[in-house]
Amino acid sequence: MIAIGAITELGGWLHGTIGMFMFIAEEATQSLGMACYIAHMAGDDEKARELAQYGITNLCDPMIGFCGNWGYLAYPLQEAYESFFQASKLNFQVYLNLP
Repeated sequence: MIAIGAITELGGWLHGTIGMFMFIAEEATQSLGMACYIAHMAGDDEKARELAQYGITNLCDPMIGFCGNWGYLAYPLQEAYESFFQASKLNFQVYLNLP
């Protein structure tokens, strides 16, 4: 019985830890999306593109991979977070295509 309790406790810890990790990455991605928007609205499309590329390279792509590889440990959160990072990548690509 002790082993079952320890496994259950570990499962809960993994679920919570991975869920929190994905949440913090999601918050960072949202903040960066706002920075892209502010740069664009201020007329600095070069900065918006730079930030968007950073978001794709350092947040979206790694987190899409993380969700696919490890997110199942926080099921069903990974499905929502993976969709979020895919949508954010599309949003960042809009900034990359600014004239």
